[in-house]
Amino acid sequence: MSEDASTTRKSFDLRAALRFRSTTDVNPQGKHTANVILGTTVICLLVYLFLGYPDFYYMVFKVPHFVLTGLNSTQAEYWYVKIYYNWGMATLLFFVVPYLVARKLGIGVRDCGVKVGNWKIGLPLMVLGLVLVPVFAQSYLTDPQALANYPLLRPFADWNQFGYPSFNGGLWFLGEFSYVVIYYIPYEYFWRGFAQIPLRKHGKINTFWIVLWTTCLTTIVHLPVPLLELEGAVLLGIIIGWLALKTDSIIYGLVFHAAVGLGTDFLSTAVVNGWTTI
Repeated sequence: MSEDASTTRKSFDLRAALRFRSTTDVNPQGKHTANVILGTTVICLLVYLFLGYPDFYYMVFKVPHFVLTGLNSTQAEYWYVKIYYNWGMATLLFFVVPYLVARKLGIGVRDCGVKVGNWKIGLPLMVLGLVLVPVFAQSYLTDPQALANYPLLRPFADWNQFGYPSFNGGLWFLGEFSYVVIYYIPYEYFWRGFAQIPLRKHGKINTFWIVLWTTCLTTIVHLPVPLLELEGAVLLGIIIGWLALKTDSIIYGLVFHAAVGLGTDFLSTAVVNGWTTI
C-alpha cells in the first residue's frame, strides 16, 4: 500500500512542473530554435497590434478603394476594413510568416500540430466543448456590453439597425466562413501550434510556462473587450493551450474555438433581429 502511494506521489512533481525547462540537457540548436520562435511570436504580435487593426487602415488608406455591388457604404467599409484588411493581416502574420520561419527551422506543419494527434483525449473533450457552446454563448450575451460588440458582422446581420435589405444572407455566410478560414485557422496555427508545440520539443520548456506565455499574449490580442469576454479569453487560452500540448494537435482546440465564436455570432444575430431572446 505504501509502495503504491509512493508511486502516486512520484507521478506528479510540482517543483519539476514549475521549472522553466523539463531538462537541462538542451542542445544549442534546440535553444536557437526556441529563441527564434519566441522572437518571431513577439514580433508578429507587435506588428499585428500596431498595423493590423482598422485604425492603421484608416490612417493610411482613408477609405476603401473598391466597391462591392449591392452594398451600402457602411457594409462595404466594414467588409474591406475588417475582413480584407484586419483578417488578411492575421493570415499574413499568424500563418504565412510563422509557416516560413518554421520551414526555415526545419519544422513542418505537422510539427506545429496540424495533425490528428492524440484523438483519444482530444475528440471527447472537443465534443464536450461543442455541446457546451450554446451555454457559453447564451451566458456571454446576457451582458449588455456583449451585444454592443456582437454580432461581429453587424452591418450584414442587424436588420433593425441598418434596415432592409441589410440582412444580406449570402455575404453574412461568406463573412462567417472567412472568419474561420482567414482568422481562426491562422490564429490557432500560430498561438497553439507554432508558438507552443516546438517550444516543448526543441526548447524543452515546460507546459506550465508555455501555456502561461501564450495565454498572456492572446489575452492582449482580445483587448479591448467586455470583462466577461476577457475572462473567457484567459480561461480558453489555458484550456486550449493545454489541450494542444496534451494531444500534440491544434485541431481540437481550433474546432472548439471557432464554434464558440460562430455560436456567439449566430445567437447574437438572432437576438438583435428579434428572432429570439436571451
